[in-house]
Amino acid sequence: MDIGKVFERGWKLFVKDVAPYVVGALILAALSVVTIGILYGPLSAGLYVMAVRRVRQNRTAEIGDVFWGLSHFWRFFGAALLLLILIGIGFVFLIVPGLLLATIWIYVFPVMVDRDMGVFDAMAESRRLVRENGFGQHFVMMLLLVALSIAGSIAGGLGHLLTLPLSFTIITAMYFAACKEEDILRAAVDEVGRPAAAAWQAAPAPGPAAPPAPPETTPPAVAVAPQDAPTIGGQREPGEAPASPPSPPAPPAPAEPPSPLPPAPPAPPQG
Repeated sequence: MDIGKVFERGWKLFVKDVAPYVVGALILAALSVVTIGILYGPLSAGLYVMAVRRVRQNRTAEIGDVFWGLSHFWRFFGAALLLLILIGIGFVFLIVPGLLLATIWIYVFPVMVDRDMGVFDAMAESRRLVRENGFGQHFVMMLLLVALSIAGSIAGGLGHLLTLPLSFTIITAMYFAACKEEDILRAAVDEVGRPAAAAWQAAPAPGPAAPPAPPETTPPAVAVAPQDAPTIGGQREPGEAPASPPSPPAPPAPAEPPSPLPPAPPAPPQG
């Protein structure tokens, strides 16, 4: 994973939809404070939806996307609460274990949003992606994201509204790079050579390919030689059509029986 390219593409994702991201981050921060963190998970999922849809569908982010996670409230609330507890316990032990756990599970929310997975499957998939793409590089990226967050907090409210969504787009760029889908990521941020748009949430997990269908075979046509009808003399000229068979003779009409006549009366005697 090229850390410089990941930051560059994450920044380009952010600036393409900067207004929806800033407003979404404002909504996320305000409602998280009002609800004592209850809505942080579902609203964070909405920010990831903005970034994932931009890459998958080249779709412009909308402010309403930030509320997408509310329709899946319990999934993302439970995921945020579980990660907060586990990573928080790690930070209690000299901070480093917390950073290690945060690195391992950095892709939990992008995987849940993109592949429609449950939290435990997403945690396992995130761990696999980090392991296969280099834990050391991911740990360095986590330290840089923490430094970015600290810089935003030092800069004040406006700085935090910029660095918070920027961290979401950088993690999204990392996710697609880890999934070996840099072609659609590059096309989304550069808008050149873009392949056909993939359906959003189309791949929960790659599975075995279906066997190819057997080719359809058409039985060969059987040529039937025409039967030659004999002509006069038993021979026919080449190219001459065969003669049609003679029609059977019509049956004779039945004869009408003679009608009987009454006998003639006897002649009268002569006087």
